[in-house]
Amino acid sequence: MNGTGVWRVAVRADGDFEIGADATVDVRDKGFTSSQGPHPYSGACGGSHGGIGTGESCASYGDPYAPITVGSCTFGNSSYYGGGAIELNAGGAFVLNGQVIASAKDSPNHYGGGGGSAWITAASLTGSGSVLANGGKAPDSTPGGGGRIALCLTGDGQDFSGFTGKVEAIQGGTGGADSPGTIYRETAATAGNGELEVSGRGVMPARRSYTGLPARDEPYRFSKVILRYGARLGVMQGAVAHIGAIEGESKGFASLTLFGGTVILPQDATISKVNLLVMDPGSQLLAEGGDDATELLALTLAGDAQLTCDTPLTLAALTMQGGAVMKHSDNASDGYLSVSMDRYVRIDLTVAGDVTIDEGATVDLVGIGAKAFSTTQPGMTTSKSGSHGGSAADTAADRSFGSLAHPIEPGMGGQYNGSGAYGDAYGAGAVKIIAGGVFTLNGSILAHGRYFGNVAVGAGAGGSVWLSGSRLVGKGVIKELRAAHPESNIIAVDY
Repeated sequence: MNGTGVWRVAVRADGDFEIGADATVDVRDKGFTSSQGPHPYSGACGGSHGGIGTGESCASYGDPYAPITVGSCTFGNSSYYGGGAIELNAGGAFVLNGQVIASAKDSPNHYGGGGGSAWITAASLTGSGSVLANGGKAPDSTPGGGGRIALCLTGDGQDFSGFTGKVEAIQGGTGGADSPGTIYRETAATAGNGELEVSGRGVMPARRSYTGLPARDEPYRFSKVILRYGARLGVMQGAVAHIGAIEGESKGFASLTLFGGTVILPQDATISKVNLLVMDPGSQLLAEGGDDATELLALTLAGDAQLTCDTPLTLAALTMQGGAVMKHSDNASDGYLSVSMDRYVRIDLTVAGDVTIDEGATVDLVGIGAKAFSTTQPGMTTSKSGSHGGSAADTAADRSFGSLAHPIEPGMGGQYNGSGAYGDAYGAGAVKIIAGGVFTLNGSILAHGRYFGNVAVGAGAGGSVWLSGSRLVGKGVIKELRAAHPESNIIAVDY
């Protein structure tokens, strides 16, 4: 079951097609019924489709170019089904002043469904109506994810300037645990390589909430990807996406996330106003080469961009302009709590050429290492402060750990009164950058643990910094800020 092969509205006109101001094509609540869909549910959660519903238990599905799949329904005996599917095709002009609705039905309390599909193809599109494929609202909990919309123009020289209405595939909730769907627009000039828009409700998405590009036989190709209002577009394992340009918003708010997939950008690409998040193993950032070939990417992060790197990544070159930030995800709050140190995420970059970190740019590892929760981990004691390169000040035993030459471990967090409980005094994270060329550091690398001034709570330990290049030049800083108790990090520089 993949969401296709089900009933849907499909209307084709050889000539013009008009939907008047008081007319509606409505398939709300006509998607999958209770606990049905491509990925059946085993717990309380919202329905998914283009974006996942609250609960993160279902993968995104459907084709952003030609959406005909219906929205999933939710757990249990919910009667608030996913949205249905609409396909409207005109050989001539399409005038839309009414409504095309493929949204899920809103719930008065729990379990909203996933939005459906709306696909309109015509020579031209004008009017002030609306096309909706929204996820179902659920005020108490578990709203649904957004659906998928495609608007395709076949007439020579036509564009979307004549349509002033609403096009929307947002999620049902406002808490960040569910995700919007996709809106794809193409003209005759951009057929098969149009623009993909993902627009949310203006809230930061949860770590594993996303709008998905699932794996498929052919690569995705988009002239532009537009990410707005807290959108997180996920390129899933096995998926390949060629993206000509990325239009984002404020730093860290909208993100392009690699969940094991591959993103291919123009060579010497500059990322601006977006968080580029390389999350799962197998993720690749590559550059367009000749004759459909790919090569390593020379990446530039503008001052309003962020790179969050949780898995090993290889680049041709890296430049961070003033204001740019690089970090990894927060181990202390994002579920990386294994007693095995190799389970913690860290920045692990291999760069064939030069690395340049300009003044004002920051590699920020502050307080994103480990937290105190187990005395079986390195550096953990019944003392209050965490250890790493040096032992905590409030322990008599030597609890230091980590490699002097090749440091990769995070600093451990502080405990509350030595009880094993923890507050927010987390250790610092870890970074490893191996450059084949010159390493120019005029910005900052910050790797200190947190301390909040509470004498009952131990401070977090410093993290790890491992830099290598043919030469190290610049006037930047590699900095550990000592508060009352933070213990030393480990810094290794090879050149």
